[in-house]
Amino acid sequence: ILQKVITHDFKFCLFTLGVDNLYFVCLYCTCFCTILLIVLLNFLYRLLAKDGHFNLVPLAGLSIFAGIIAAGMIFMVFSAITIVSFLRASKAISAKTRKLQFGLFRMLACQTIIPVVLMHGCAGAQLFVPLFGFNIELYSDVSTVFLSFFTPLDSLVVILLMKDYREAVLSIFPCFTRF
Repeated sequence: ILQKVITHDFKFCLFTLGVDNLYFVCLYCTCFCTILLIVLLNFLYRLLAKDGHFNLVPLAGLSIFAGIIAAGMIFMVFSAITIVSFLRASKAISAKTRKLQFGLFRMLACQTIIPVVLMHGCAGAQLFVPLFGFNIELYSDVSTVFLSFFTPLDSLVVILLMKDYREAVLSIFPCFTRF
């Protein structure tokens, strides 16, 4: 798939070449960013319209959708704090099980941060930055590279943070085996 992002002033366009299937092209463009971000940006654009009037209805819509996104983030932080406090306070689980659960929690946190930064951050920046009149054509080529890092980094998190997986992978290579 060959893609090209073109921006000019406050306009944004994504071209995808090399695929004849319209369904695949639509699916690809849909996965480019979450629908909430697109709707949120639409309300933001209407709020910042150059007619000189303060638009309350778009501001209300912007607040609702920003609240939905913020609620999801707050729920993730609340869940993380609850899980950590439960694991620290729990007396019914052994030290080995607690250590395993903390390792799984660290892995889950990293596997949550990586797609937020590499996928949603890049796609969101490509949709959000042109609204302020910045040209991001060079950035769009770099963001494709960042998006391609997601899959290997997501797998590396498991290998690097979980001791059993790390030892299993290292045992495959003879130069890392212990004598």
